[in-house]
Amino acid sequence: GFYGLRADLTSTHQTLLKAYFSQNDFNALSFTDSRNAYSFYHLKDLSRHIQLALDKGIRLLNLGTEPLSTNDIYQAVKGEPFINEIISTPVVYDIRTRYAQELGGAGFYLTNKTDGLNNIVEFLK
Repeated sequence: GFYGLRADLTSTHQTLLKAYFSQNDFNALSFTDSRNAYSFYHLKDLSRHIQLALDKGIRLLNLGTEPLSTNDIYQAVKGEPFINEIISTPVVYDIRTRYAQELGGAGFYLTNKTDGLNNIVEFLK
């Protein structure tokens, strides 16, 4: 199941929960290497990219964005580094597109690292 944190918890209870999870091996940190990187695509761009691709006769398209590491995202959101190296070789999903320039991106990506991080920070507000 999915567990959510109640909004009405006191700051004392929140502090106790944070302490518990920081000392407990069964939590998301146990499975998250800070160096892992993924391509995050903001769905707000989907209809625009589809329309541009159709207008340009592109029939098959990867919506590739520059990969963002877990540490990059954590720093952008929290303002401090997140270092948690749990595997010898980090996982890096680097999805690229050959149509970046035609669709408003650059190189092999529709969105660069800076814009990707800004999109995530804005989404979380």
